[in-house]
Amino acid sequence: MVVFAGDRLPLYRERMVSSTWLGLLMAPPVIIMLGIVLLPWTFAVDLKISQPANIEGRFFADNFQRRTGKPLRYVTGDAQLAPLIALASPSRPHVYFDWAPQRSPWASPADFQRDGGLLVWPAGDNRGTPPAELKVQFPAMVAEVPRSFARTMQGLLPLIRVGWSMMRPQAP
Repeated sequence: MVVFAGDRLPLYRERMVSSTWLGLLMAPPVIIMLGIVLLPWTFAVDLKISQPANIEGRFFADNFQRRTGKPLRYVTGDAQLAPLIALASPSRPHVYFDWAPQRSPWASPADFQRDGGLLVWPAGDNRGTPPAELKVQFPAMVAEVPRSFARTMQGLLPLIRVGWSMMRPQAP
């Protein structure tokens, strides 16, 4: 509107105009902050920004390192959970998707079998039953006990449960 008004723009009620502009500038960040704090407590809305990625990444990378003596090289499984864990892991593993090779051209099934890796999925039950497509892709996988993680703003939401399995590296 200011551009179409021309070179001169007469302002009337300057205090009201400046207060309106300040309100329009400050309202969106305040609404977002209130939403982040209040939504998990009032409507049990799962905000993806409250995923504890750093804790998840450290847990899985440390667990793989302790069990195999090698850093975690590959993470696969759920399309949203695997990249998040890989990004937050201290060893910066590659994300590998066997079901979509165009999404991970830097790895092959032979690389994953040779170097080992981690399979992750959102656990829906206490046993951590893996999805059928993962079981077909990796028939030798043995599901571990699911790991629960608390959100940053837990609210009325349940804990985040992650099912996982570790594929050990092949011996040389």
